Amino acid sequence: MPFMRLGVLSWLDRLIGYWRENSRYLSIRNRRLDHQDRINEILKAMEAAELEILFAFSAAAHHVDFGDGVALISGVKPMGPAFAALKSNGASTLVVSPIWDRPRAEARARTDIVAANDDLADAFGAMFGGGLPAADRIGAADLGKLPHGLAGKITALIGPGHNDFSSQLFALAARKTDDEIENARQATSIAERTYQYLLDVAEPGMPECQLAADLKCYSRSLGADDNFMMLHAEAHPLAVQPSGERKLQEGDLILAEITPSYRGQFSQVCRTVCLGMPTDECYEKYDLVARAMNNGIAAARPGRPMKEICLGIDEVLRAEGYGEYCEPPYMNRRGHGLGVTSTAPGNVALNNETVLEDGMFFVVHPNQYIPETGYFLCGEPILIQQPSAGILTASRAALGTIDR
Repeated sequence: MPFMRLGVLSWLDRLIGYWRENSRYLSIRNRRLDHQDRINEILKAMEAAELEILFAFSAAAHHVDFGDGVALISGVKPMGPAFAALKSNGASTLVVSPIWDRPRAEARARTDIVAANDDLADAFGAMFGGGLPAADRIGAADLGKLPHGLAGKITALIGPGHNDFSSQLFALAARKTDDEIENARQATSIAERTYQYLLDVAEPGMPECQLAADLKCYSRSLGADDNFMMLHAEAHPLAVQPSGERKLQEGDLILAEITPSYRGQFSQVCRTVCLGMPTDECYEKYDLVARAMNNGIAAARPGRPMKEICLGIDEVLRAEGYGEYCEPPYMNRRGHGLGVTSTAPGNVALNNETVLEDGMFFVVHPNQYIPETGYFLCGEPILIQQPSAGILTASRAALGTIDR
């Protein structure tokens, strides 16, 4: 009996230790996050930094790898240069350009005030030029991404001693809101349907650029507002590249990185298709890369560092003798965050110590060169949740075939 009691106590000690170590992440299980929750987090960060007002700027040069502070604060993905303002008392303003975009902005904005002006510097001066606090009480995000002349005029108004709040702002949006997660699900569905369309229409003799354009147009017809597309084909690809005028040929591997945005939230699927019947070796090596991806995704849990996903992928490849290919130039990164509000938690890489939290969303893709067969694209978008990551795709990556 004493030994049994000692065993039970030891088990309880381990359970309590686990709970203490992971309490932060267990406490956020199933926690919902809306836009106002995020604004409240930003306001707390502003208070800690002693800021009276925060300005976020956008040049509307949207990309899967870039965050957009205007979209983050206002809920509107701008079509032209824009800015959003958030005061320490919670009052918020959105100003967009061109002026004809105002009705769309008004319909979607979460800010108190929505305005439009083709001259952002004039609008900024009229609204804020006369009542700004000292420069060290002003925060700005992505001011340097505006056109040089426009950035210079605004800098003259707020003062060169203002605080660059860019990194802090985007880090605060590492967890997606409920609306962003729903938009990510819709974007993922569009990506999968676009991939199926590729299988239906790709054929020998079609130029790469035509196929890429057709896929982008198709995704738009499904509701995408953007699509970052990398599509390339050859018999033994060394890496994925932008589409060119080369015509598809029998025996090609078509590499497709399909990245549609739905209501400002990107998602991505990475797929490889053989134009013609693949060899047994091609099937075998693609299955290896997919197995490596799945091993990495299994490590994607709240409370664990991002780098463990990369380690999980590399573990499988190294065990099969491909350790030297787990370094550039044979691969780049094993995944990455997905904008447009924020690309946090960043790249799936060995140097990323970011601790994963419930509600983070990013793509995991080994995207690996294999010497026997060439470069493979293989990737799924995942949502960090308890007890393990949720994969948003309905169908998992497998080597596709087009034989007609």
